[in-house]
Amino acid sequence: MQSDHKVSVIRRFSYRTHKEMETISGCQDNFSYNEAKNCFAIADGATQSFYSSIWSKLLVDYFCENPEIDQNNWQEWLKPIQKEWLKEVKAELEKAKSGNNPAWIEIYNGLEHSKSATSTFIGLQFIENQAKISIVGDSCLFIFQGNQLIQTYLLQKSADFNNRPGYFGSYPKNNNDYKPEFLDIPLKYEQDSDKLYFVLATDALAEYIFKYTEQQRDILTALLTINSEQEFENFVKSARHDDTIKMKNDDVTLMILEVRDREIPSSPTQTRKENQKNTPIISPLSYETEQPSKEDQNNSSSVEKEPEDNTSDQKLQDTSGFAKISSNLQTLLQPLLSLFMPPRNSTSSTSQPTKDPVIKRIDGIRNILFVFIPLNIFLSATTLYFISQTDNKINSIKTEQSSNSNSSSQVTEYKPKYMNLKKGNQIYKDQDFQEIIIPALSDSSQVLILEEGEEWIKFQIDLYANQAILNECYTCARDEIEIKPKTNLRTLASESERDVFGQLSEPSKFKKLEFDSLPNWSKFTFVGYVKK
Repeated sequence: MQSDHKVSVIRRFSYRTHKEMETISGCQDNFSYNEAKNCFAIADGATQSFYSSIWSKLLVDYFCENPEIDQNNWQEWLKPIQKEWLKEVKAELEKAKSGNNPAWIEIYNGLEHSKSATSTFIGLQFIENQAKISIVGDSCLFIFQGNQLIQTYLLQKSADFNNRPGYFGSYPKNNNDYKPEFLDIPLKYEQDSDKLYFVLATDALAEYIFKYTEQQRDILTALLTINSEQEFENFVKSARHDDTIKMKNDDVTLMILEVRDREIPSSPTQTRKENQKNTPIISPLSYETEQPSKEDQNNSSSVEKEPEDNTSDQKLQDTSGFAKISSNLQTLLQPLLSLFMPPRNSTSSTSQPTKDPVIKRIDGIRNILFVFIPLNIFLSATTLYFISQTDNKINSIKTEQSSNSNSSSQVTEYKPKYMNLKKGNQIYKDQDFQEIIIPALSDSSQVLILEEGEEWIKFQIDLYANQAILNECYTCARDEIEIKPKTNLRTLASESERDVFGQLSEPSKFKKLEFDSLPNWSKFTFVGYVKK
């Protein structure tokens, strides 16, 4: 082991994307890196909290410049970021007031009531032969060696995700419920070992990765093929519509780091404090089947090591009935053959021959010819038969696997269909075209196609409405709102004329969506029909 050999880290990929039918401006996730300091960070701001996108951005940027955070100073470490967050939110308030945006009242009330921003966080720094982790919440770190997942932090399986993850809060009072974890991972130098990959992911993608690995499926290969922002967005879009493992519709951030010439040693990971005391703790990764360490394997010199079988054809043959039948035939025929062939290591001198040695040898040869030749013909025919059957079985399984693989790839490549509605289009309530909901669109907009008929297209788009245009609705369900007629429905939560989708011809109810970033606004799903 070379203690002076420094770790080599390459940032393979890093990007974030927004929820479906939203824009990147509404994304609460953020990431940052400082390759000169070997610092990397991601954060997931809570949608329900107050200006969490600003908070998550400050967290990752500050860590990459000031990674000196530990269990003794983390609350002090947060204070400069908390002051900067408050400063930027106040600037948003002044901007809204000067622009006559009614949202300024909600921002003012949020500040008056000390409404907080919250965010999960992972900070990772590589120093010499060590990876130092600072982590809170359900954003996850996955460590792969080759394509084998060997460790995860902090969560261990897909069932661990819930609606109350830990976080960093933008006010000191908000940081009493959850404490971050600080871990040190030693990295042992090994020139010829498989590469290490550190994969950082926010919750929606992290849960998706867990579900893949829990089904013994290879997710790393798919992640490593992502080389551009567009490829990442296509991957996320396909995962959200996958029929086998579906990714939740949430903001998504991915960062992949390649660590060369390193491996995770068999010694357990230590917390920052325990590392200073040289006290080992239990490794956080739990396996269903415990695997022996390399050191254990090397010390087992008294046990003959069987050659490793890596080809799929050999595995299929081993699991077929041929090997078992061949073994059973040899076992059954061994007593018969022993009648004509003396044991190899026979050392008994007490038994005396009853015939002349020459006559006995001739009798033995004659008996062997009568029995062995027909038996050999039978065994050869049987062996050829079972080889043929096994080969057919292997080909059948290969064909089935190929079919399943093609079917799976077709599902993965599924992409939702969109269309552009042109300015001036009429929107109808249903495919009968009897009732017009919007007489004319104010501007062109991209919408998601839900269904198509011979003469109509059913579409969906998420829109926004200011609270001032909502009716008091006593017949609405809890997740419904009713909007007044001849008022603007908007593609973004703004007062700009270019963001107007259209005006309703009559009062209408819509499904309300979760949207707390601007409390003076409501977000809802609009579904309508257009003529082809």
